This record gives sequence, structure tokens and C-alpha cells, in this order.
Amino acid sequence: MAMSHADLDVWFKQQAATQLDTFSKTVTITANVYRQATGGSTSSTGSINNTISWSIGYETATFNNDLNSGIGYGLVAESQDVAASVANAVRSAVDRIEAIMGNKTINAYLCHNSCHNSCHSSRGRR
Repeated sequence: MAMSHADLDVWFKQQAATQLDTFSKTVTITANVYRQATGGSTSSTGSINNTISWSIGYETATFNNDLNSGIGYGLVAESQDVAASVANAVRSAVDRIEAIMGNKTINAYLCHNSCHNSCHSSRGRR
């Protein structure tokens, strides 16, 4: 099937976007903390878990201008045109992934044993 450069560009973007749409990454961060006892109280440890997820939806705009202009109906697609198009799409995908995977923050609050036992227990939480 012969395709113009414009038609092939639309198809190329759809194929690349379909693959990028499968990107999903989840990271679980666990912080373990040890609290040194002072003056007769006992030492304790605490931990917190936090899950962070990233995903990308279907986006053809990520791949604008990635298909080399030497590819299309009536044109001879040179191997370097194909290679450049693939390299462009990979670069665009990596750039998009890096753009969404910025720094994330988690908070871990520790309270001492007497607070935990008196405050939390009195409210029915353990």
C-alpha cells in the first residue's frame, strides 16, 4: 500500500503513541528509621511505605516531525532515513518519559513511644 508522506506520518505517530501508551512505572519507597532511646525509655523503629506511579497516555503529538522527510510515496527511502526516523521516535519517547518522571516527595513522621501509646491508643488506633 503506497502512502504519502503525510499519511505515513500519521500512521507512524499512531504506532509510536500506541507503544508509548504501554509505559507504566511504579516505585515503592520504604524508609526505615531507628530512634535511639534516652533516659530509660526503650528504643524503637518505624517505617513508612509510599508508592509512586507514572504513566503516559496515548499521545501522537510527542512524535511531531519524527518521520524523516525522505520517506513517502514516490520517494526512495534510504536506510539512513529509516534509521533517523526510528532514532527520532526513540528520542522523543525518552524525552517524554523523562519529562513526567520528576522528583517526588514522601513524608515520614515519627512520634516517640509515649505519644504513640497514649495518644493513638486512646483514640482506638494502634
